[in-house]
Amino acid sequence: FMPFETIGLALYDTEHKFLRIFANNLSADQGLLGAGDVFHLEGTPAGWVFKTGNGLLLKQPDFERFPADREYVAARGRLSGCIVPLIS
Repeated sequence: FMPFETIGLALYDTEHKFLRIFANNLSADQGLLGAGDVFHLEGTPAGWVFKTGNGLLLKQPDFERFPADREYVAARGRLSGCIVPLIS
């Protein structure tokens, strides 16, 4: 078991070319991204994982590598994360 604060599932939207959040364990009043919101592929950890097919463990924010993540981290206070691709 791995303790966590949030968990979610994003699926690729082929028409618009971004990842759309399909589900997560957060409520709208928490001010975080919810079902239907999107992650762009460029400059985000989720986009990197989607493009490479590799998992990613971030022990701290990496704004040099993922500049588009700066706003998300600042607004939500996320300091670490684990992102893994679901491959069928």
